[in-house]
Amino acid sequence: MSGASGIRCDSDLQRYNTLLAHSEVKRVRDRIQRIEEKRDGPGTRRHLLATSVRLSRSMAGDLHKMADHCVERLAINTPLELYAYASPQSNAACFRPEDGRVFIMFSSHLLENFDPAELMFVMGHELGHHVYQHHNIPIGYIVRGKPPPERLVRGIKRLQQRQDIRLRPISKKRFDEEIRILHGIYHRTWEKNWGFVPMSEAEVDLFASQLRLVVDPKLCLIAEHQNEPVGFALAIPDYNQALRHIDGRLFPFG
Repeated sequence: MSGASGIRCDSDLQRYNTLLAHSEVKRVRDRIQRIEEKRDGPGTRRHLLATSVRLSRSMAGDLHKMADHCVERLAINTPLELYAYASPQSNAACFRPEDGRVFIMFSSHLLENFDPAELMFVMGHELGHHVYQHHNIPIGYIVRGKPPPERLVRGIKRLQQRQDIRLRPISKKRFDEEIRILHGIYHRTWEKNWGFVPMSEAEVDLFASQLRLVVDPKLCLIAEHQNEPVGFALAIPDYNQALRHIDGRLFPFG
């Protein structure tokens, strides 16, 4: 059986419909729609063409064959465009459809290190977001800027005290050292997972140079147990919210 109806469980569909009917989701969706109606030109596609490379069939024939297979099995009728961007991380993303097209973006590290079966899995996973219409639930817009519930804050503090866990922001004064700590935690956490490819020293240095420009210490926390780093959480500010107002132009002349 093909298409979303053949692979989506009833409980998932029920939760989706419940979220879609929520008043906060409706409010944010209406706001996004008003913004989109004022948009002049294809915003997502323009951004992708400016920051990544569109992969044509002549450039990435095997990847397009995988996409064709997934599109057929999932009964997708919307035209699909594939993009690649330079990054030492293994990431992929499916963007909300725009002007009748679906966009999937892959990092260079993922394309270079994943085998065909793994790439097929990633392709199907990303297209699943489109098939399940996950983009209709704007969770990122809803939770942005809201403080966590007080009950959750109290629970975290009790857990920290009980387990002797301390959270601290990353130090920009010792940035290179901190990056090595993050790399060590990341490697130890994932090294036994199937398909894991460790980052080289050159990739770590590149990641550090890119992160240094955008990192907010308040959004990068390191967890320590008895003064030993055991985990971290990393988030990047969404600079697109500022760039959207300058129409892709960093300077008055272009």
